[in-house]
Amino acid sequence: MEASSTRRLVDTLFSLQWCRENIVIPLGIGKGTQGRRDHAVIAVGNFSYLATIGDFIEKRVSNEGFDCQFVQRSPEEIHSLLDQAASERLISGETLDSFSFTDDSVLEALRAAGGDSSEDSFRFDFDDSEEEDIEETSLDLSVEMLGSQIQRAAAQRMPE
Repeated sequence: MEASSTRRLVDTLFSLQWCRENIVIPLGIGKGTQGRRDHAVIAVGNFSYLATIGDFIEKRVSNEGFDCQFVQRSPEEIHSLLDQAASERLISGETLDSFSFTDDSVLEALRAAGGDSSEDSFRFDFDDSEEEDIEETSLDLSVEMLGSQIQRAAAQRMPE
């Protein structure tokens, strides 16, 4: 069993997080016999969990066009297989590691996808409202601090 095919099945049928939480992993697809559909072999770490998650698993697998075949595996084996699947890169290629996503490359990709060649059709808008709040707060504090100094000075120089 290859980690890449397991990863594809995990992502197609469930999710890595769900499989980890429920100690479940799809092991592969078996060929159907005598007119029956192909079946997904699903390893379960604890068969007593099937009472609560079995219907969900069967529905997800059925939605993908397969029947279910459950097998029991140890939780340690399932976690080990999930770790192998998690480390598998779904997108591979020699140039992927060296490609950098710059602002210009993202804008070019958006223009190509949208078919719009206008330079002004895309712009980055950053939410810097937190910075404005900090500046306003510091200004408000300085006014209060100056006000209290003026009040103290006036109180000390009161004529008798």
